[in-house]
Amino acid sequence: MSNEIRLLLIAAASIGFFHTILGPDHYVPFIAMAKAKKWSYLKTVLITFLCGIGHVGSSIVIGLIGGSIPFLLFFKGLQMTSGTTSAFLHKTIFLYAGVFAIVMLKERISKGFIIGGLLILAGNYLMIQPQFKLSAGHLFV
Repeated sequence: MSNEIRLLLIAAASIGFFHTILGPDHYVPFIAMAKAKKWSYLKTVLITFLCGIGHVGSSIVIGLIGGSIPFLLFFKGLQMTSGTTSAFLHKTIFLYAGVFAIVMLKERISKGFIIGGLLILAGNYLMIQPQFKLSAGHLFV
């Protein structure tokens, strides 16, 4: 194992340790449940440990889904399409956030959002002048 990986693992373990010790919200609920239900010390430690594993596992899954995979797709898309088109598509993220807000959060579209969105799109199009040749890279970006 290289020194960089070893250092990264030590740093991650240290951060995790201090995150748990300094964050009483991680262990106080287990202490309260153990006292209320009269759990043994061993049962309390076991349940706390298993929940900790679930917490770490879910954090890893969230990191992969929300952090790693989108970046891998984005950079793969950059390889598959032109830089100007990628730049323009990247600047349309606000549209997807707006659609998400309308569909999922039941937000209303204001005139300001429409005017602002059109101005942003027009300005980006004029500055970047993308060349649209439909490819799979566009979907990844």
